[in-house]
Amino acid sequence: EALQERLVKDEIHTMENKRKEFLYGQYLAKFDLRTQIKILEKEIRSVKTLPMRDKLKRMKVVLRRLGLVNKENVIQLKGRVACEISTADELLACELLFAGVFNDMKPEVAA
Repeated sequence: EALQERLVKDEIHTMENKRKEFLYGQYLAKFDLRTQIKILEKEIRSVKTLPMRDKLKRMKVVLRRLGLVNKENVIQLKGRVACEISTADELLACELLFAGVFNDMKPEVAA
């Protein structure tokens, strides 16, 4: 009963029908605009990710060619070593390491 009384006393029950229709129309317009905003935001995200996707594909090709990952994009030993190296060019250092360039060097020189 208390809820019913509150609903009856609410401002919307005392409004004219034209005013209610006007407010309802505004609500529908707002709802439509929100829907359009969501659609446009989704489009913006997809457009932004396209160049990134292409760049990622090219990076994967390089990693595969260097033998850091296999065809299923699983990181191989060589890739794990490259991840642990912290120099300016990890991939180059990894290639030199696996090519045996540092084998004949003393540890002090190689470091």
